Amino acid sequence: MFYSETRSIQTGKNTYHDITGDMKEILEKSGVKNGLLVVEIPHSTAGVMATTGHVEAVRQDLVNEVKRLVPSRINFLHEESPDDAAGHIKCGLFGNSITSIVKDGKMVSDGKLGYFLMEYDGPRARKFVVAVMGE
Repeated sequence: MFYSETRSIQTGKNTYHDITGDMKEILEKSGVKNGLLVVEIPHSTAGVMATTGHVEAVRQDLVNEVKRLVPSRINFLHEESPDDAAGHIKCGLFGNSITSIVKDGKMVSDGKLGYFLMEYDGPRARKFVVAVMGE
């Protein structure tokens, strides 16, 4: 069985957005009990990360460190804007998709990890696609 759904979100500048609830909702709608769930951000200056879902300080540290590791600046070869250029690099480094194992109708990470759309540029209208495959 295969089920897929696309959702939209409005982001801010260099922000993160919790999409864990959307992923769980789509998984439940799919009816899949055992298989794989994939979330993909089809953009080149946004991505997805998984980390603790219940500690705000961890997520803020993540945002701050990503900005520190790849700061926005004006001397990139690609100079659409400083945030855009840095956003392409961040997306390349951290990725735009994550796969989660589904067992007994739940992601095995349920209660342990949160999934976050990471906006490396913005603000923008973004989409994310969740696909569930299995039985």
